[in-house]
Amino acid sequence: MNVDVAVSDVYEPVSLALLHRILAEPLIRGLSPSVSVWSPGRDLPVAEDPDDGAAVVISGGVDRPPSSCGTSAMLTVHVPDLRCRVVLVADDRDAYEACVIHLDELGHRRIVFLSGDSQLFGNRGRRRDFREALVRRRADSAAMFLDVDHTPDAAANALRTLQGHGATAVVCSTDMLASAVIHEASRMGLKVPEELSVVGYGDSIEAALQSPELTTIRMPFARVSRAVAQILYEYSVSGSVDVGRLSFRSEFIIRQSTGPCPENVGEIL
Repeated sequence: MNVDVAVSDVYEPVSLALLHRILAEPLIRGLSPSVSVWSPGRDLPVAEDPDDGAAVVISGGVDRPPSSCGTSAMLTVHVPDLRCRVVLVADDRDAYEACVIHLDELGHRRIVFLSGDSQLFGNRGRRRDFREALVRRRADSAAMFLDVDHTPDAAANALRTLQGHGATAVVCSTDMLASAVIHEASRMGLKVPEELSVVGYGDSIEAALQSPELTTIRMPFARVSRAVAQILYEYSVSGSVDVGRLSFRSEFIIRQSTGPCPENVGEIL
């Protein structure tokens, strides 16, 4: 069976981590899939479809990704003979709502969402889910949204940009970006979490090894990758797929990088 796995967010670490997990599945290795990269393009509008920003889309047809998938996914699995589409979604809505509640209970009112390139599907889906969580829980939040590269220099520039904003918490679209923020905050003399709370996304291996250990949103990598493998295996055996959409909830994990809002708000950043 011909299987092509296309990654659209090649510079986005969560997408690459998911790709590696899928390719490591024994059932997937037996199919010997090819891997390709495609760019979403700079002119795509921010998607409104709730499935846009999905973790994986499995699709078929003559066209290869992205034209075959119809949805803006981090990864697209293309099987030429497949006559349906399966969307696998990492549902971050409850996790981001739990994040907002957590920061609110700690007294944070000025929060920054720091994202990688917002044209990348995973980043813009997380940005959308966090914004909606703020609307549901705290309509008066003084939130700011910034797009940066996943580099220490970009994190440092972002922290300097926030100096006049009085932000006391930074929510990042990836653990890698959160780690860069913590590193640069330390270099600038800011203590995490005493003076700045930081939240990541993904729950990578580095999240628990970070000092302080990173509060983050755990994406269900294992469940998504196993589901992809099972769907493809069953299709290779039976020639049919009996699901159209699967949703897997992400989980908010509280560790050591978030703490009470400092009293001298406005003098920290």
